Amino acid sequence: MRLEYNKEELLQRSRKKVSLPDELTSELAYLVGALRDGCISGTSTQEGIKEYVAWCSKSREFLEKVIIPLLSKVFIIDKPKIKPDRDKFQVRVHIHSIVQFFKKVFSHPGGKQNDWDIPPVILASTREIKRSFIQGFFDAEGGSGNVEKLRYKYPWQSSFPLRIWSASINHSKCFQLEKLKELLEEFGIHSHVKKVKSSSNKTKLPIFCLTIKNSQDKLLFITSINSRHPEKIKQLHTLKNLIKRSTKAESDNKCVTAYPPRVFALKMEGTKLGTDTLDCASSGRGASCMGRSLCVSRGGPCRNEDPAESSNVAG
Repeated sequence: MRLEYNKEELLQRSRKKVSLPDELTSELAYLVGALRDGCISGTSTQEGIKEYVAWCSKSREFLEKVIIPLLSKVFIIDKPKIKPDRDKFQVRVHIHSIVQFFKKVFSHPGGKQNDWDIPPVILASTREIKRSFIQGFFDAEGGSGNVEKLRYKYPWQSSFPLRIWSASINHSKCFQLEKLKELLEEFGIHSHVKKVKSSSNKTKLPIFCLTIKNSQDKLLFITSINSRHPEKIKQLHTLKNLIKRSTKAESDNKCVTAYPPRVFALKMEGTKLGTDTLDCASSGRGASCMGRSLCVSRGGPCRNEDPAESSNVAG
């Protein structure tokens, strides 16, 4: 998809050698999505305010192995350095033309980006571009948590949801996540959005969460969207295996319930005891009996059987 902007105007003010893209590629779309955990800001210098665009993450490996190579590929620039940023790491690009590129092409408001909606150019793009954007958004602000630790803490849970978070300046609705939900629907992935906090500690704004709970929807997300984040790739792989095991167990249970519950109980008791599981009622010995093996398992002969026969069974 070709991008509509004045490329020459942006390059005129650039002191460093840089290449601005003409096409919206999947790599660029991913960077736009990943910028959800980032900002466009500025630092004070002798020459005035120097703007920069930054990608943030708690994972240094993610910035080093994913974000920096993509920046070098898309904009043909030297690899930027990783700097500590409070409890995170940050990659900053101080090149004016790149900062203005994200502002003009992707409608970034600059400063705090809690009101940054999904760019119209992304919404009007191809399926592959949308997939990469969602992937970047998920890698920046989503996850399934540490599935192994969650399984240890909540052993009764068969699976865990996928979630994507976002703050919003609107206290009743998060337009970014609502539009992201619509994008996911195009891939057949169902989700829901709700407010989870009335105010966060950092932004003082309400926090909303997009949740994917259904197992088939999670599998579809893993197979059609997936991740580039090293840690989240592992999370999704573990979650996928957990869902498959859970689905297989549910399938086995459905096969079990194909038998009437009473007959299945008799079959299971017969399997344990190695005895005949014929229902006494089916043998004409009275509907009150629960079956020869079940009677034996309860510690006594079947009251509808001949004592001699029952003693043989018990022996």
